[in-house]
Amino acid sequence: MSAKIIIKQVDYSVVQEFSKKYYMELFNEPTEITSDELFVDFNKDKISKLRKGHKNKKYGFLIYHNETIIGWHLGIQSKPVVYHMVSSAILKTYQGKGYYKILLTEVIRRIKEEGYVAITSLHSATNNKILVPKLKYGFYIQGFEIQTNYGLAVNLIYYLNEKQKNAHELRVGSRSSLSPN
Repeated sequence: MSAKIIIKQVDYSVVQEFSKKYYMELFNEPTEITSDELFVDFNKDKISKLRKGHKNKKYGFLIYHNETIIGWHLGIQSKPVVYHMVSSAILKTYQGKGYYKILLTEVIRRIKEEGYVAITSLHSATNNKILVPKLKYGFYIQGFEIQTNYGLAVNLIYYLNEKQKNAHELRVGSRSSLSPN
């Protein structure tokens, strides 16, 4: 005996409730990860202050070796709670000695302290001198775009808490759990 198949049109909310019951079993990932869940570790007062004062705030950092400036970092508040790394460099004589990592670590510490939730940067896709260190440090590839000044550009993002990192990994297919453990 063959089965009789019927399809009924019902109210959206009925199907939504039914799908919630089986969603995790079938797709093994949440449909939405709420902002409250992603930003639970962040200081809400600092985030509010950044949002209210969003005027493309600019930052500059110099790195010294003894009394000599050996590099720099420039950045801006690109979105209300996202910091964008514009330019960083270490002078050639000092390259390959770990100074970029020291600079990067300190910039990230200070930016996180200000309340930002993520850090972005944009690089030429052939700029392995910066892409490799940033990916090793924990930046993620967020996307690609074609720009007249860079050609193929790579958008990187550094999340300032584990929930965001886990959500990114989940969304790119690694099936990471949202829990940090």
